[in-house]
Amino acid sequence: MTADTTFVTRCRDGYDKTHPGMRVQYNYSSWGYLWMLMGYTALPYSIDIVCPKCGAVFNSITDRESLEKFRFREPNIDER
Repeated sequence: MTADTTFVTRCRDGYDKTHPGMRVQYNYSSWGYLWMLMGYTALPYSIDIVCPKCGAVFNSITDRESLEKFRFREPNIDER
């Protein structure tokens, strides 16, 4: 995901980011996966809110404070 990526407000399936079926996708670096293999909960470099059917990205959380907040739990619908 690059900084100039535009996010959709409604996907081609008619869903928006507040739909309860949206999937939260954690993206880790190679070091993050290594830490997870050793049993440590690594900090992701981004969290994407994705449509499970078409794969459209609604939002991407990248600031360190929010990543730390959602390290151990998924964002609620109103936090997306």
